[in-house]
Amino acid sequence: TSTASQSTYKRYSISSWSQSFSNHSQPKNLTKTNFGRGKNNDDSFPVKKSSSPSPCIDVKTTAIPHGETPVWINISLLIDEQLCNKSSIDKEWGWLRGHLQIHSSNSNGNDKFSGGSNSSDDNGATPSTMTVTINDPSSPTHNGRAYTLSTKCNDGNRILMANSWWTNHPIDSNKELTNMLESSNEPPGDLVDLTHLHEPAIVHALQFRYERDEIYTNTGSILLALNPFKQLNGLYTQGMMELYWEEAGEKSVGNERDDAEGGKPPHVYDVAARAFGSMMRALEESRDGVSGSCNQSILVSGESGAGKTVTTKIIMRYLAILSQRMVMARSSTAEFDFNCEGSGVERQVLQSNPVLESFGNARTIRNDNSSRFGKFIEMSFEAKRTGRGTLLGASIYFYLLEKVRLVSVNPGERNYHIFYEVLSPSGMELEDRKRYMLTSSFGRGSTPSSVRDFRMTSMSGTFDRRDGVDDSDTYRELRMAMDICFSFDEQDGIFSVVSALLHASNLRFVSDERQSSGSEGCAIYNLDGTSGAVASLLGVTLEALETSLTASAIEARGERLIKKLSITKAEKALEALTKATYGALFTYIVMRINKSIEVRRDSISRGIDEVKSIATIGVLDIFGFESFEKNSFEQLCINYCNEALQQQFNRFVFKSEQAEYEREGITWSQIDFPDNQEALDLIEDRREGVFSILDEQCRLPRCTDKTFSSAVYDKCENNMNFAASRMQKSEGRFVIIHYAGEVEYVTNGFVLK
Repeated sequence: TSTASQSTYKRYSISSWSQSFSNHSQPKNLTKTNFGRGKNNDDSFPVKKSSSPSPCIDVKTTAIPHGETPVWINISLLIDEQLCNKSSIDKEWGWLRGHLQIHSSNSNGNDKFSGGSNSSDDNGATPSTMTVTINDPSSPTHNGRAYTLSTKCNDGNRILMANSWWTNHPIDSNKELTNMLESSNEPPGDLVDLTHLHEPAIVHALQFRYERDEIYTNTGSILLALNPFKQLNGLYTQGMMELYWEEAGEKSVGNERDDAEGGKPPHVYDVAARAFGSMMRALEESRDGVSGSCNQSILVSGESGAGKTVTTKIIMRYLAILSQRMVMARSSTAEFDFNCEGSGVERQVLQSNPVLESFGNARTIRNDNSSRFGKFIEMSFEAKRTGRGTLLGASIYFYLLEKVRLVSVNPGERNYHIFYEVLSPSGMELEDRKRYMLTSSFGRGSTPSSVRDFRMTSMSGTFDRRDGVDDSDTYRELRMAMDICFSFDEQDGIFSVVSALLHASNLRFVSDERQSSGSEGCAIYNLDGTSGAVASLLGVTLEALETSLTASAIEARGERLIKKLSITKAEKALEALTKATYGALFTYIVMRINKSIEVRRDSISRGIDEVKSIATIGVLDIFGFESFEKNSFEQLCINYCNEALQQQFNRFVFKSEQAEYEREGITWSQIDFPDNQEALDLIEDRREGVFSILDEQCRLPRCTDKTFSSAVYDKCENNMNFAASRMQKSEGRFVIIHYAGEVEYVTNGFVLK
């Protein structure tokens, strides 16, 4: 987060995302969301050049009546000064609100109050002590207490100036300060308007707004979104949409904001509208069709559970509605469809979301609908004047599907939604259940199977969702969405594979009695009928299934040798088959969705180059930064992706800000912006990066997680973003210092994965 900054200048350190790129390579316009930090937790940014500010609070120039100055004080200061102990801390956050008053002694030895700074006052007295009165209802232990501190504590690090929005009333000595604080003004909707921009100022402003269900806050052209974890009435209505239609037609991303004057609250609709407006404006200015500046991208980023998937759906829906407005403006017969429930391409594009969520989302510790893959959705719009702004179709690209979840689910989490949806009590019809052998006696009985009957859905002991969503309801939504994109035969094939994987999770292996004594060979236990159900649903013979799981083929000098596998290796082969099958199924689903929503050539203006007749707005919904109690290879991949995106954001923001300062003729000093290249090198370097070390280990004949971790310790210990204590090394663990914080990784399972 941010460090202290003075009122004479502002620093910025923000990263949840909405960002625009030209041709998805050269950045053009930007909007982003989440907090980033630079080296040493500093939040450097191009700043207006001024005289070097003192790190101390200047009480004389900032004091309110009666000589008291609103401040933030860090609890660690009170602990270090032995004014309180750790056991008395009643809040996790380390900052308290209060008022500061500096004392000085005159020549007669009497104390006097001073509104001055640490320098001598007008009578020559030198301030020696100061009193901080805590006025923070969120901390009952400290609220109302006064602490006397040495003025040496006023170093600009642990006592920070507060913003005037919550302390802009004169202090009445006969009135409790707490009551005064409760009646103060609200924080601005744009954090750039804060006089003092530092960690407690940002967090308190966001918390104040969040508690009033104002979940969106701007910081310049960047939007911060805080997940409310509940439905907010009136926030996504047609009336709210209409507030930002002007942005979609007249403003482009990167222009100075005038929302304060226009009375428009911060909203994700504004991000989508400005991206659409930038595209339309660039198309108007381009005479030869689409140019590089026409294409836009909106990046949605944040930690796991921050609400990225829902935000992506909101953006896509708003862009689809803006497309409808373009059609209505050119046709007197077109009717506005606020819910996009018609038969047009807008509905087809939006209906891809329920399908992707069922097959690609799961409940995790933090989030009941967490995307376990990254996706980039590219929405294509008509570029030519006759149909400009009309949605023509879309393409979906996905990254890093978390296939390990299929065979290993942590306590408190679930597997992918689809497995629970097909087994939900009011979901699939009984006839379909029998078809897919999801009833008693593998489809011959009438008792529906439940999530407790399959290892895949019961291994974690978690069966439901905490957000109140019923799997039966999402199953019905899924089937309605699939009716748009998939034929009956295609749906039948998909659910056959899903059911086969459920049954495959119950497969067991036993020693093969046909093998000679001393052999490790095994066979599938097929007396309970599970193997027959798996083979039937996959459309293969029982012999082919058993051979693929219990034997391996080795080719040497033109000969093909069959080697029987042990029970342990056969179980690993089953896990590999499960992950490969589901990965292929997910790829097929995305391919079919793309086929149904792709831009059709008959929708492109005749005689026009296809590239020049289409403009795009891409929406990137990338899995958020993750740091759990136990972090493995999946978390490293996810955090590496976020690390790379953070660097892209930093470089773009600083370059664009420097260009803006130069255009405005502002004198400023060239600074080095926060760079996380060291962390990226630690992971991706071709010779000594963690990934290259892992690749090298996997090529060795006798590699293990222990040999991998030893190689990492040897080659990475000098990197400033790497750490591993003697205890961690003995347990195969190491720490990477990411831009968002330190994460400890456990190497157990790295080589296999």
